[in-house]
Parts: sequence; C-alpha cells; structure tokens
Amino acid sequence: MDIPSAKSYDFGMQIEELPNNMVYKEGSEFWVAADKAHSSWAHKLDWYINFLIAKVSQVKRQELSPELQTILSEEQIEAPKNIHFEKPNLYLATRQFLPNQALMIIPYFENNIPWLEELERVWLDLGKPSLRVFLPKGMQKESFIEFASKHLEGEVTFVCETTHPAYAQ
Repeated sequence: MDIPSAKSYDFGMQIEELPNNMVYKEGSEFWVAADKAHSSWAHKLDWYINFLIAKVSQVKRQELSPELQTILSEEQIEAPKNIHFEKPNLYLATRQFLPNQALMIIPYFENNIPWLEELERVWLDLGKPSLRVFLPKGMQKESFIEFASKHLEGEVTFVCETTHPAYAQ
C-alpha cells in the first residue's frame, strides 16, 4: 500500500498539495480555512483547538438597551456605533494546539474570488507568513493554484476538501 505524499507545483514559488496523512505536519505559520458550513476541515480543526471556533462563533455583541438609547436620544447624544460585519473573519492563536502560530476562519459565500481576495488581504496584512490553506467545499485545486501562483509568494501548502477523511472511499 502506497502512502500518499505531497504534490509540489513550481511557479517560481513553492505550492504544495498535502495529502490527509500530512495535514497536521509542521511547516506553515498561518493556517486558513472556510467557515464550518463550507469546510469539513474546519470541524476537524475545531476539535483539535478545544472547540474555540464553536465557542467564539456564539459570542454576540452587546447592544445598547432601549432605555439607554432613549436617554441618549433625549439628551441629543449620539450613541457610539458598533461596526457590524455580517460574518467577520475569525483569528485564533493556536500554537498551543496545532503546529502553527494561528488559524484564520474566513467566511465563504459560494464564490471563490472574494474568498481568495480576502485570503490575500489578510496574508499581506500579517506580513506574508508561510500559509496552509484548507480549500472550501467546491473550490477546485486548479483555481487555487492559479490564484496562488499570481498573488501569493513564499511557502504555500494547501489541502483539498476531498482529502478530508469524510470523503475517503
């Protein structure tokens, strides 16, 4: 029986596809996955990080009470505005649980381009760390490789959704 090994793609940078048996190996500082609705890997990662994704996802922002809103309105004081995102990215320091520095969960809205652009934006904001990307359900590896070869540099590893054990035959 052959043990799957990583597949490398060379575009002047290293892009490597990891098989199931190498997903949790050391090597990438920053891991990125889609939300649980769009990633089987997010469920598995949540287990390893003591359900931090589930816990943090349930936190609700506190709203001003109606009584306080009334008082502010009567006194003509503008209430501070909370910036609300429909589904903000979730950034978790995970070095005590996984062989990385952090895990980012980026919501996926059934469209590859905005998700990949957000991945690139976050990666640039963090100073271009080495990446491990868990592709969302439905994203073809060819789409990711094409994007990564043009927009990301350095060490990039990725894991296809079909690599998840749930898809094993």
